Amino acid sequence: MLFLDALPHATLYEWDLGDMDYSAKNAALFSRIYAGRFHYYRGDSAKTVRNFITNHPNHKCDVVFVDGCKGIHGRLYDVGLFAPLATPRTMLFGDEANTRECMSGEVDEQHPLCALRHNTEWAWNRLVRSNALKWHNCSRPKHGQWSERDIVCLWSYTHQALNSFDPTKLLTPTEIKQLQNKSDQWAGRCSL
Repeated sequence: MLFLDALPHATLYEWDLGDMDYSAKNAALFSRIYAGRFHYYRGDSAKTVRNFITNHPNHKCDVVFVDGCKGIHGRLYDVGLFAPLATPRTMLFGDEANTRECMSGEVDEQHPLCALRHNTEWAWNRLVRSNALKWHNCSRPKHGQWSERDIVCLWSYTHQALNSFDPTKLLTPTEIKQLQNKSDQWAGRCSL
């Protein structure tokens, strides 16, 4: 809603599992209020985003906000999923981030400033350190403390990521083995 109010000529595309009681009601309300500017795609984004890209191969987004699966695998996958909709100027926002030092790649994932809370922190760190994303900035922690360690950060996709991005290349052998134990490589990616 903030994007639509702040940018009166923008269009918002939302991909959501639709698994919350309020999802359908909110989507209907936004569709009514922002007629023609709000498009809601319910279901697994692994399918719905890919279908959108297939049907709109030249569509690019100015802003992407990733707030999907929690965990290393899911976050890597979601960031890779949206790469075809991005340009080097696309602003990529994401949450479940912990510290600026970790999210910028200044320290590696084993550093105490990359301590895990949601298991997505390492994904963001790996994406920056592998040159798939360029870090720009992060919000301030709630109440000026790092105790919550759940901030929103801003990145952009690099040319390297836009030309060829395979999220599995950022996984360790142990993490790949965990995924191979599933029938579909990314099935259950939110639970790991």
